[in-house]
Amino acid sequence: ADNAAILLLQRYPAMPVVEFLNDELAGHTRMLHRVMAEECFPAPWGPLIEAMAAIRAQYYQTSTSRYRSDAAGGGQRASA
Repeated sequence: ADNAAILLLQRYPAMPVVEFLNDELAGHTRMLHRVMAEECFPAPWGPLIEAMAAIRAQYYQTSTSRYRSDAAGGGQRASA
């Protein structure tokens, strides 16, 4: 999502990119939870999908510390 945010900010500087992407991710997460509640997936798909959703949530919560989106950084990895 950070790479998408950087590209969108470069192309559409006035766009509220972070809010847009957060809304999109929240919508996909809601859809995934709804599908998981309505469908019965055979093993190992149910636990695998749940694990992937948890990893996605943790990854995006920590992604801002891994990338810079300032003009000088231009999407480069932040120094550790």
